[in-house]
Amino acid sequence: MKKKFTTLLVILLMTFLLPMPLPVQAAYSDTDTGTHDWSEWEVTKNATVFKTGIKERFCWYCDSIQTKTTPKIKAYAKISPKSLKLYKGKSKKLKVSYGRGDSVKKWKSSNKKLASVTQSGKIKAKKTGKVKITVTLKSGKKATCTVRIIKKRKPKPQNNSGTVYWTPSGKVYHSTRNCPTLKRSRIIKSGSLSSCPKKKPCKICH
Repeated sequence: MKKKFTTLLVILLMTFLLPMPLPVQAAYSDTDTGTHDWSEWEVTKNATVFKTGIKERFCWYCDSIQTKTTPKIKAYAKISPKSLKLYKGKSKKLKVSYGRGDSVKKWKSSNKKLASVTQSGKIKAKKTGKVKITVTLKSGKKATCTVRIIKKRKPKPQNNSGTVYWTPSGKVYHSTRNCPTLKRSRIIKSGSLSSCPKKKPCKICH
């Protein structure tokens, strides 16, 4: 009986004297608190005129990923220039800008007899008049350039019958002997424009 009592006493002493084990703490996780530390949104797929895009962000703690859809781009069409003058027989290439994913569907002239246009936007002026060149995109957007086709003026023939004046050392000819630049000249020659050795007219008297 005494032996059993001694054994029980030893067990009780060991129970009180030995340190109690500490509870094991779980590692931190955002799922324990329900909070996240998110990164900035990053576009992974660009939106176009016809399709939506995608952007993503991730949590710095648990590597969770969130995904969002970005809206389609608004379709537009801009033509440059919007209007121009073009000499008969000349050509001009127009420029068109549009949203991502869009493209040119067709070019059209309102009057092919006055001007034609290629599918790359190059205009060829044929006859004088006014014509509209329209570009249509796959999105349905349109833009128009108004073209006025004119004749190139021929230079007026020079009148070689009039009398002009010049000095032997001068570089220009004059329309009058009373030109201020001729006041100090002792030798002044005259004759028709065709016989004048000077090619440029005086800027003061012409």
